[in-house]
Amino acid sequence: MSSTGGDSLQVFCDADWGSCINSRRSIIDYLIKYGESLISWRSKKQVTFSRSSAEAEYRAMALTVAEIVWTVGLFQELGVAISLPLLCSSFYSSMEFSFSNSVS
Repeated sequence: MSSTGGDSLQVFCDADWGSCINSRRSIIDYLIKYGESLISWRSKKQVTFSRSSAEAEYRAMALTVAEIVWTVGLFQELGVAISLPLLCSSFYSSMEFSFSNSVS
């Protein structure tokens, strides 16, 4: 882990609608950084078809939120304070959402 940077999580996600040439399925990508260190990333072809780019982005954000919940829980178990809410930004679109965990 980098010794510089903050103690906050930065989250980015994206979906490329219908980008797989063979199956026309969307590809979901996300990454999570703690300070300046990349701690989690994924690029995965969706198992279902999305009818629109907005639906593909929604699925990407849902997958990203599941990873955020797990990561925040892990950090809490390790005694590392994470400042909430988190802002998740989409790579190429203007979609953003805020994540706050009310479970303590």
